[in-house]
Amino acid sequence: VVSAGRQAITQAARRKAVEVRGDFLWKPGQALTYVRIPNPSDPLTRREIEEIAPEEIDLAIARLIEASGGLSDDQLVSHVARVFGFERTGGRIHAVVSERLRHVRATRPSQPTG
Repeated sequence: VVSAGRQAITQAARRKAVEVRGDFLWKPGQALTYVRIPNPSDPLTRREIEEIAPEEIDLAIARLIEASGGLSDDQLVSHVARVFGFERTGGRIHAVVSERLRHVRATRPSQPTG
């Protein structure tokens, strides 16, 4: 089943029906305009950190920087985790969000650092 799924994705990507970006599938040319926030009363909207596309984490970081400006990097990591419904920022979540924060800082040098 996994092999058939991978083959279908490869064929769809060759036909340009989808774009493969890391571990995620996107519509061709798709750009994010909003961050999906889980509904606390609907457990089906909750995702693990590995199920959230890096681009979506980057967008949450950028929006929080724009909205708050003066947060430290640790505060930003914590706030981003909360946006995605994580009550605690454990090692795995902290590592992923911190890596994306470094990426955002590197690609948007005009952003203030904390």
